[in-house]
Amino acid sequence: MNKLIVPVLLIFTLCIHSYSADFSKLETFADNEKLWDISSDNFLDRNNEIYFKWLSDKKNEVRYPGYSNSPGMTFLGMKSWETIIRFEGGKVSQIEVLTYNRGDSGETGDEKTFQAAVDETIGKLDGWSMDKGVAIPKERLKTGMYLERKVWVKNSSIAVELRWSASERIKAQDLEDPRGRDKKIKFRAEYIKIILSKFDPKSDPRKTVSSLKKADIASAVDIKQNVRKDADGFVYIENIPMVDQGDKGYCAVATAERILKYYGTDVDQNMLAQLANSSATKGTSSEEMLDMLKKVQSKFGVLVRTHDEIKIQSFIGMLGDYNKLAKKTGKKQITFGNSIDVGGIYNDMDPELLKKTKCEKDKSGFKNFQGDIVKHVDLGIPLAWSVMLGVVKEKGLPQAAGGHMRIISGYNREKNEIIYSDSWGKDHENKKMPMDDAWTITTGLYSFDPRRK
Repeated sequence: MNKLIVPVLLIFTLCIHSYSADFSKLETFADNEKLWDISSDNFLDRNNEIYFKWLSDKKNEVRYPGYSNSPGMTFLGMKSWETIIRFEGGKVSQIEVLTYNRGDSGETGDEKTFQAAVDETIGKLDGWSMDKGVAIPKERLKTGMYLERKVWVKNSSIAVELRWSASERIKAQDLEDPRGRDKKIKFRAEYIKIILSKFDPKSDPRKTVSSLKKADIASAVDIKQNVRKDADGFVYIENIPMVDQGDKGYCAVATAERILKYYGTDVDQNMLAQLANSSATKGTSSEEMLDMLKKVQSKFGVLVRTHDEIKIQSFIGMLGDYNKLAKKTGKKQITFGNSIDVGGIYNDMDPELLKKTKCEKDKSGFKNFQGDIVKHVDLGIPLAWSVMLGVVKEKGLPQAAGGHMRIISGYNREKNEIIYSDSWGKDHENKKMPMDDAWTITTGLYSFDPRRK
């Protein structure tokens, strides 16, 4: 009897964990009748691990990047530049597919080309869902920028949402202009995104007017519940989502996405890159991102605050202190002309001498930096932290040097360390650094404080 039971149980177990899908054609996965019952347990196997990687150790999201060396993936014959499968309660809850985004795909030709791509996508979703769909009224993001949406329901099981956006008659920084002047852009395609989620008749997406959810914080207690303290004395914030900016220079907007999603908003780095006029190759300066967020902060339900920021006069003062120490110790002094290349100057500095300059010559700044971290982490508020990479040695970074933005989410008073993370996916979500090293590479510190209801 026992010999008969074992094979039967084995077959049953295999049936639970198996699902027929050819991930080169994503619709074969989405068409599974048991889609919303597929478990995150052992989701990655020999059939799909060439496509996906977990976004974090929590194993609640897998990501496929459409890199040049990635195996090809399409959805209804359309190339996927990025696919994210999300799990909630251990089961598939959402599939997100980017069939175009300026950061990865490059800029498309013109309005006609982009509209043709949108029309093609709508036609394919009409056929796949066997539904005519409902067009949602345009939603204004800011001048010259609108979010457009159309929603279908497939088999009373899958809510299908298409989002697309373009920018029209806007001004953006001309990256080729050495003076940094703006140029006029008549039309710029931004992204085309498809979102599949379990259909809930009580929350029918065809009846929603706005897709932009504001920060969902009722009181200070809500976010303080995310604060934890471990046995080693580290105080840290849990539940900050991870994203992977990929090869794009989107660290600033990816950081903003993570913090805004932590508060319950429904935004992503592509929308924020549009609002901030980010460059895929040269990224977004912290000033541009903050300027953008301050203009639309009420839309997201946050209040943007600057706690520390590099300014020309204070930077020149820091250089003066550095050069005094350099002269005393026989190290090379830093010279500059009418224009200041901040990145180049940091690259020329002696790291230990820079640390001594910042921590000993600017004790009040260092103290404020430490105080801001403790105060905000204790409140459950992550900090957006702009830094200059390459000054302090760090392992496993996709970016070796230059300006970068990341999140500070924890601290340890006794060890005098911080916990921080970068928006590069798994293995970048929980890293530690001595507080003095952190202050040495700091070029800015910001918070997006939730507006209380």
